[in-house]
Amino acid sequence: MARVRKITDDLAIAGQLTIEEFQQLAEEGYRLVVNLRSPDETGSLKGEQQILEQL
Repeated sequence: MARVRKITDDLAIAGQLTIEEFQQLAEEGYRLVVNLRSPDETGSLKGEQQILEQL
């Protein structure tokens, strides 16, 4: 994932990710997402919270 920058084994930063990229992060063991974007911002992933809770 070119857009994900690993800071430590437990922390990475990135721009807006796709569902597939979130799935890959979950498979790599990441368990928390902090989204600083507004829900109505252009390009936001619709239903992101629900999608991530399922992962």
